[in-house]
Amino acid sequence: MIHRLAILCVTLHNTFLPHREKGKGDAHLLTVSRLRSVWPALLLGVLLLTATTAESHADEDFSPEVPLLSEQFGEDPMYSLPEQTWQPEIRETVHQDSTWGWWLLPEGLLYKSYVAGEKEPRFSSAFLAEQGGDVLWDSVLGGRVGLVRYGTQRGIQPEGVQLDIEGGAFVRLLPTEERDVQAVDFRMGVPLTYREGPFQAKFGYYHISSHLGDEFLLKNPGFDRINYVRDAFVIGVGYFPIDSLRLYAEASWAFFTGREGAPWDFQTGLEWGSPEPTAIYGSPFFAMNVLLREETDWSGSLNVLAGWQWRGFTSDHVFRAGLQYFTGKNNQYSFTQDNQTLIGAGIRYDY
Repeated sequence: MIHRLAILCVTLHNTFLPHREKGKGDAHLLTVSRLRSVWPALLLGVLLLTATTAESHADEDFSPEVPLLSEQFGEDPMYSLPEQTWQPEIRETVHQDSTWGWWLLPEGLLYKSYVAGEKEPRFSSAFLAEQGGDVLWDSVLGGRVGLVRYGTQRGIQPEGVQLDIEGGAFVRLLPTEERDVQAVDFRMGVPLTYREGPFQAKFGYYHISSHLGDEFLLKNPGFDRINYVRDAFVIGVGYFPIDSLRLYAEASWAFFTGREGAPWDFQTGLEWGSPEPTAIYGSPFFAMNVLLREETDWSGSLNVLAGWQWRGFTSDHVFRAGLQYFTGKNNQYSFTQDNQTLIGAGIRYDY
């Protein structure tokens, strides 16, 4: 930088100072030809100043000393890279966030969908063999998110009161019959949920309607189609006697049904699985749900799941893979009076 400034000063000195022309005794000012020679020197000076300034700014502004993560965020393990094994202090840090406030579009759910629930929005797919029948391909395309929360901000095991929105399509395909759509049930709902400590509750509205597949109707023209529809209010409670076990019960009352429907149904169940992040190794889980429906004369269904689950470090989303056993009334409500027993395996992703 200094040597460039020196060059600039010498150049300007030689250019602008008057000089003595050869053979004359008095000094003359710059002639027109001398003026014409000034602009290259000026241009050179400007370029040198620009380069010097740019270099100076680059040294000052664009080469900052980047602080370590520990200097930016302290020693909070929530901001450090997780190890492959679970560290209890991470969960303790999460639970330190106990301040309640208003949060728009919060991360996490206060009252999670039942793992073994039949009509719970999620992403899942399973191949199930029907006893005495065909292989069925059941899939769910759905999800559930929070709209607004008054409670803690954290996304892992949050507390407070939260309004959610949910929706899903429950599709059954027939793999041995050109993958025809046998039936699909649609569900949408708006649950208001609450959680504090080991206790949780929900109250909400949901709509379910069931529809037969076009291919199925074309191949079964004499099938007695029912118009299954249900609009209902639901109330549920859940309790965690220990962190890894949830017990729950739910009742719903329909204020509108089709001619085949009835107002009441009840379900209850349990879920067991570690609430801690699992890294790549995963951990076992088990879930069971019993559903009783007035429209089937209080007979119902039993759904059992067991397998392996993976939970991340930064959210409570869970991916599960394992076996499934179902017995009871058909969980495709277009065939609501039929009995079936299914066994198979599948995967599912819960919010």
